[in-house]
Amino acid sequence: MADKFTIGLVQMKCTANAEENLERAIGKIREAAARGAQIICLHELFHGE
Repeated sequence: MADKFTIGLVQMKCTANAEENLERAIGKIREAAARGAQIICLHELFHGE
């Protein structure tokens, strides 16, 4: 197991539209992964307002 790893923390705007929130979260996850994140954390209840 590696001694070091990179964490991506996602903070984003959420709306009442759950599908829109999910698509935004997927984009942020992809962005964090592209920047080297190995563990990515979303804020609690990101799927809704």
